[in-house]
Amino acid sequence: MRKKIGLTVLIALVVGFGGTSALAGVTAKLTTAPNVPPAVKRGTETVVVHLQAKEYVGDLAEGVKYAFWSFGGTVPGPMARVRVGDSIEFHLSNAKGIPSPTISTFTL
Repeated sequence: MRKKIGLTVLIALVVGFGGTSALAGVTAKLTTAPNVPPAVKRGTETVVVHLQAKEYVGDLAEGVKYAFWSFGGTVPGPMARVRVGDSIEFHLSNAKGIPSPTISTFTL
C-alpha cells in the first residue's frame, strides 16, 4: 500500500515547527549556468539549500515565447556544490501569486 505525504508536512518535519533549521549547517552558495559554485574546502556538513518555484515567460527560440516553471527564476535551475558525505536540507517555497500549485504531494 502506498502512502501520500504532503511535501509541506515533510519540510515541516525537517525544519521544525519554529521555522528554523533542525539540522544546523552551512547555507549553499547557489550559482547559475555557466558559472560553477566555488570548490568546497571543509569537512562533511549539513548543507541548507533554499529554492523558490517560479513561473516566467522567456525565449525558447528566436520569436518563440514559453511559460517556464523554474527554481530561482532560471532554467536550468541554480547549482550548489556539496561533498560526498554531506547531508542536504532542502527548503522549497512557491513564489507569491503563482497560479498553479508546485508544492503538492508525492508517493513513497
